Amino acid sequence: MSFFILGTGPHQNSGWEPLATAFSGLDRTDLSFPSLQISLFATSATSQPAVYQAPNGDAIIALGSLLFSGMAAPEALPALLEQFEPGHFSWRDLLGTHVVLVYKGGCLHILGDGLGASKIYRNAEGSLWSNSFLALLELAGPQHLDLQACYEYVTSGAVFGQRTLAEGINSLPANSILTVGGGQVSVDQRPS
Repeated sequence: MSFFILGTGPHQNSGWEPLATAFSGLDRTDLSFPSLQISLFATSATSQPAVYQAPNGDAIIALGSLLFSGMAAPEALPALLEQFEPGHFSWRDLLGTHVVLVYKGGCLHILGDGLGASKIYRNAEGSLWSNSFLALLELAGPQHLDLQACYEYVTSGAVFGQRTLAEGINSLPANSILTVGGGQVSVDQRPS
């Protein structure tokens, strides 16, 4: 298992010290881009994220299983980075359960798989982002249970839509691209 943490606004470039204790057994890698810091966490050497950085400074990171145009990560990453255009992106050639972080043209774009199986979570302020519900819960502090989400989980074995078991932590809709750049954060929901 691997996950990322991204802080924006008041949490930008934060050391996220609560994670030092809570996830002390994990490998941590901090990546810095102009005005952005991302921390990557992995449980073992076999679950390390696949990372590719182009000579021009653009980069792509895949967490989970990813196939693109018949190639698996990490071999697929250069082609995916080259073809990635956030305004025209389609999940058509992507398979697997993954989260992809693309730093291109001075902006960071984060997307989950087309089915929404790998979720991207955010705190209520929209200043902390992660694909790990537990990590975000640890950073966001004490939360109250979302009773509707708890009922859904007990009766159906899943929480539907963007809700989670904790109030104040939501997931992005499936087929969304989170974009961070130029001091702005936006979410674009696209057709799959």
